[in-house]
Amino acid sequence: MSEELALKLNDFTTKGYVIAPAGYGKTHLIALAVKASTKRQLILTHTFAGVNSIKTKMTALGVPASKYQIDTIASWSLRLCLAYPKSSGWKAEHPTGKQWNRLYGCCSGLLAKQFVHRVVAATYAGVYVDEYQDCSDLQHSLVYALGEFLPCRILGDPMQAIFDFDEGKPVDWGVSVYPTFTCLGQLEIPWRWEKAGEPKLGAWLKKARETLQQGQKIDLLNGLPACVKRVHTAPEYLSSKQYSSLMELLGHNDSVIALHGGDQQSKNKTHLLARTTGGRFSSIEEVEGKELHSFVKKLVAAKTTQAGFLLALDFSKKCFTGVSKALTEVAPFV
Repeated sequence: MSEELALKLNDFTTKGYVIAPAGYGKTHLIALAVKASTKRQLILTHTFAGVNSIKTKMTALGVPASKYQIDTIASWSLRLCLAYPKSSGWKAEHPTGKQWNRLYGCCSGLLAKQFVHRVVAATYAGVYVDEYQDCSDLQHSLVYALGEFLPCRILGDPMQAIFDFDEGKPVDWGVSVYPTFTCLGQLEIPWRWEKAGEPKLGAWLKKARETLQQGQKIDLLNGLPACVKRVHTAPEYLSSKQYSSLMELLGHNDSVIALHGGDQQSKNKTHLLARTTGGRFSSIEEVEGKELHSFVKKLVAAKTTQAGFLLALDFSKKCFTGVSKALTEVAPFV
């Protein structure tokens, strides 16, 4: 199926989409499709981690580097606009915050120009966009503009968007994708769990996705695969029960996921939990890295070396255990 669909993607000449849930072989499919091509393809995604993942898969499948360029939507858009500053109306080399949204608008406008058509079409024979559910409306407009003169194949799952855009809305597949893009297929096998020796978990996750898609609730009390254990604590017992439950589970070699409500108070609790478990539990920041960006902004604005050091020290305490003990004799002299 993957080989057939890969050939279908390679032969497709307009705008099309593939429904590709996480763990179903989406990156593998992109690599196979690019391998089947005779000319260079542009592959766009959202993060540098995504870029690295696709490059790794390309290497594993023996896809020649001459057949593709992989980049984030943000980086590719910025380079193109900076290459034609007068035509794009863009000059900022290091956009921040709301500037990115204006950049995408400038890039969409630039892609509408005929001379840019010729330049881009001379460089790439087609476009693939990974994790399309994480595109904003502005990024979708940019991709749509590319699809007006190049084969454009988008892959993603509208059920699993992970970005929460501060500006602009995430792309609405029902409004922006389904009416104007052709459905090329849907990945059906949860390969990630098949290969991990947990086919029952993969089957359960697939069924859960279908249940959510139908607007129904997932039953977390009955029918769980043997490898999944649900631990629930009432709010009044959250702090003590959460800690003891996680410590009990972390004694094994299994994966443990703790979910919080998303508010800052809950985030602070998970950070504290990670610190008190001595590295056995990781507290994951949102993909946008808001805390890191906030720290860097403050560090750049620090007026003295002393102020910068104290900021770095405070931030390191949030990220690592043992910092306070290691610097007990240094800190008083700062």
